[in-house]
Amino acid sequence: MVANTLVSITLLLAMLRDGEAARVSALFFLVPPLAALIAWAMLGEDLDSLAWAGMAVAAVGVAIATRGEGKPSEDAASERRRRRPRGGRRRTMLDGGH
Repeated sequence: MVANTLVSITLLLAMLRDGEAARVSALFFLVPPLAALIAWAMLGEDLDSLAWAGMAVAAVGVAIATRGEGKPSEDAASERRRRRPRGGRRRTMLDGGH
């Protein structure tokens, strides 16, 4: 039991280090559907149509949340850095910058 916890926490920390926290945390929404699938497959648990529909909704939601679209490219990030004024500090409306 302790080994499972250590493996899962290590995997979580590795995923957080290599990926975005929001994308990794979206995977937590798959825990209940996967637990239900394991109970169905291994223990013969009965799942009604509402449970299957809920699993599908959760899977689609996680797929939408973890897809890579909408993420700014490296070129866009480097362009923002190039446009930043020199001097280490951004000018704001209070400074007279527009």
